[in-house]
Amino acid sequence: MTTNRADPAIETIKLSRHFGRYKAVSNVSLRVPRGSVCALFGLNGSGKTTLIRLLLRHLRPTAGTIRLLGEDLGADTRAIRERVGYVAESRYLYDWMTVRETLEFTRSFHRQWDDAKAQSLVERLGLPLEQRVARLSRGHRARLCLTLALAYSPELIILDEPTSGLDVLVRREVLQNVIEEISQEGRTVLFSSHSVDEVERLADRVAIIHDGCLLRQGPIDELKSGSQPLEDILVALVGAQPAELEDAK
Repeated sequence: MTTNRADPAIETIKLSRHFGRYKAVSNVSLRVPRGSVCALFGLNGSGKTTLIRLLLRHLRPTAGTIRLLGEDLGADTRAIRERVGYVAESRYLYDWMTVRETLEFTRSFHRQWDDAKAQSLVERLGLPLEQRVARLSRGHRARLCLTLALAYSPELIILDEPTSGLDVLVRREVLQNVIEEISQEGRTVLFSSHSVDEVERLADRVAIIHDGCLLRQGPIDELKSGSQPLEDILVALVGAQPAELEDAK
């Protein structure tokens, strides 16, 4: 299928996912333009991960439509699998492999894998190629997962709580530098976060989700068009106490 570059990178229409009577995601219509860095903001349990799993077809929707990179996301996702990179919050890897073996194993699944790009990421992020994954620090695991997701140059990168469990230095060194580079290349990033500081620092758009519902979306500058700080806006929208947002930073 030929896609139109004017199509958004992500578009959902009245997307819902219910688990029995529990509405994890409810009637979400999300639009993320190509080339943007969009933060999916919400407190823990707000529905961020469920929405991301729906976008990746890890879960089937109860209702609604999903389009990624201009294509309908039906039962067969092979057509766009090479065009989307994903880093899960759990950062699951095979602990018995070395970093080099992990790269070679993942390479076998991607026709668009770029050896030069992978090597550049390995060098920039300081990955120890001969070390077993089981012995990697959290920071190095995050670096490796980013390398695996970016080495085949996907058009859309989805990151689920990418800084969870990482110290401040690693957050700034790894995530900010990588996201800035991706953005400069004109690709699209969607990352979930519950950190106000992270959203303000990295994103040019924000989609605010609470209790499975999308409360607000759009450019951060528009959201902050008045004199009210972003933290105050988020407090008003999600009903959180300032201390809850502070603890999430």
